[in-house]
Amino acid sequence: LVYSTGDIIDTWVYRAGLENLQYSLATAVGLFKSVISVILIVIGYKLADKFNSDSKIAVDSRASGTNKSFSAYVMVVNVVILILITLVCILPVWYVLCVSLSSREAVSAGKVALWPVGFNLLSYKKILGEGNFFTSFLVSIKRVVLGTGASMVCILLAAYPLSRTKKQFP
Repeated sequence: LVYSTGDIIDTWVYRAGLENLQYSLATAVGLFKSVISVILIVIGYKLADKFNSDSKIAVDSRASGTNKSFSAYVMVVNVVILILITLVCILPVWYVLCVSLSSREAVSAGKVALWPVGFNLLSYKKILGEGNFFTSFLVSIKRVVLGTGASMVCILLAAYPLSRTKKQFP
């Protein structure tokens, strides 16, 4: 009925993937959304960095005056903690990738852990071959752009009067 205007990616995933117990399809779309999000974040960072050259913070290690062995110890502890945090962040994404590359039966049976079981690319072939997915993706983009634009207009219209003092109003 209204799929052409109201079907966003998440409802498409529910309808095409989860209702039919195709978990690998649902996770493949989730991975696709994550990759697009990371790309947009990197582009946003690059644009912000390009327009704001004063954003870099310089740290002079000579000014601290601490002893070098303590600094080396702190650096090792810092690296170990950052590696652990990185693993905690990467492992769920790796698991989603493994599920999206595994067979439907292996995912339903809970056999997928750190490696794909029954490797196949059927989920990705279905995503790329399905016209409704790209329609849903376009609807999602339109909703984000229009929603952000409308929110910005409302916020600007409310923020301007709030930024003025009583003396500035007639």
